[in-house]
Amino acid sequence: QQQQQAEPRLSNKVYLKPSTTQVLEAARSLYDDELRPFGRILLKRIRERVAVAQAEAAGEPYEAIPDLDTVPLIDPKYLRHVCETSPVFRVEPAEGREYSVMIHDMQGVFVDPCSPLNPYPAQLWSEASRYFDSLDAKMGCLPSGRYACSQVLMSRGVAFLRGRSLGEACHIVQLAISQKKILGYADGQLVPYNQSAEYMKDRCAVR
Repeated sequence: QQQQQAEPRLSNKVYLKPSTTQVLEAARSLYDDELRPFGRILLKRIRERVAVAQAEAAGEPYEAIPDLDTVPLIDPKYLRHVCETSPVFRVEPAEGREYSVMIHDMQGVFVDPCSPLNPYPAQLWSEASRYFDSLDAKMGCLPSGRYACSQVLMSRGVAFLRGRSLGEACHIVQLAISQKKILGYADGQLVPYNQSAEYMKDRCAVR
């Protein structure tokens, strides 16, 4: 009886079924951003592009982070099937159950956002510190994920990210958290370090 009651809910679930062309365009945009098209980020990018297209068609403005509430979810198994059955793509295994979707005959240069290596000049970090130190509580409250945080920062045209790809911005945000103590967390958001819970904890420890 429980199974019979659950079936209608499952059958009524509406999923977005992207075409091979939509997947290809999303993957290319990630190549342009120097972000390896892992399955999880490819799912997000497809939905972002659909949200932007919907907003443009309706003549509505859209934010740096597209509103995905109006876009149906994509079944991860469906996306992987599209990628594995199309000659356009090459699916490569990644860590755990993750995979990446590479485009045949297209060279990619990707930034690893989790790399501990810091290839950026000291001036960039000085500019980043000055920028975040200048923010008030409202402007300094940023999305907790480095991808979404980087999207917001790039939409603001901040000086220290000019000429950088989204992949580089994600790496810079990660280093700003993990090494530079320029960003930290407070109430589930990324904030300037001097507004973070870790900073407050350190100050209390010194006292």
